[in-house]
Amino acid sequence: MSSETFDIDGHVVKRSVELSIIEVVIGSILHGLKIPMSGHFLSLNQGAFLSKSYNNSFSRSIAAKTTFEISFITAVMKSLSPAGKKLGPMMSISSQGLLYSLGVFVGGVGTTGKVIGMVLLSLWAFIQPFISYFLMYGTEILSALAYFEKKIGKVFDLEKLSLLYVVVFLVGFKLIVAVCVPFLLKFKKIDSLYKKLNISPKVKLKNKKHKNTIRGIFADLSSPIFLMSIIVMALFFYLTGEDSAIIFWKLLRAISVFVLISYLARSPKALSVLEKLSTRSHWVKRMMELSKKASKELNKNILN
Repeated sequence: MSSETFDIDGHVVKRSVELSIIEVVIGSILHGLKIPMSGHFLSLNQGAFLSKSYNNSFSRSIAAKTTFEISFITAVMKSLSPAGKKLGPMMSISSQGLLYSLGVFVGGVGTTGKVIGMVLLSLWAFIQPFISYFLMYGTEILSALAYFEKKIGKVFDLEKLSLLYVVVFLVGFKLIVAVCVPFLLKFKKIDSLYKKLNISPKVKLKNKKHKNTIRGIFADLSSPIFLMSIIVMALFFYLTGEDSAIIFWKLLRAISVFVLISYLARSPKALSVLEKLSTRSHWVKRMMELSKKASKELNKNILN
């Protein structure tokens, strides 16, 4: 089937709806069970889905364009959703889609392109949280990590123990899994098992109520990961002899930045920005139109 006679827009909308459903279903299960590092599993799932979203009849440019547009529309549909965070998932899904599409564009539509795409996509789940914490604490977060790494090494007499090694191991392990995904999908049993994740449009999903933005921010402030980061940084400042007033203002700055990020992550403003951009860019306008079409299709077949 040639990509030139193929209804690309229809294909993109259909695949975007399917990816959105999978994200909601799997995401709800993982977050509901409080499974750690669930975002990394979701990123691998997105890569596996994108690997099945085109075939060898597509040119590399069409395949790259298609995979990015599927991801971008799925991200925009997050902003059209009435509940939950918006900016964070939008950034993750669209950035990972862009990285995957770059891999396909460079390596082609075959296994090589899929492997490169999976590798690039997999790295983003490590980069995005680092960006958030770097915005909150600046270079002090790096100093704190180095300080505690040194102290822990002395206490346990493990000179070879390094936080860097742990990070490298986690990144390396995920990259190995990511590289294996395109090969695993070639096996019929695994491929058929994965296809079962493509939930039937007949399936009913509970429509979540709109969460109050302020309540959502307080929920983020009380999350274990955020509280742990505040405790670790406060302890670092105290042990390094910082004045109590300076500690207070540094932590207040970090909390203020976090609140701003949390607000933006839940704010519908992201959609309004895209709406404004659509008046200046034909591509953005097309993406917005396809996103609204996909969102209506999702609501018609699933949520109603």
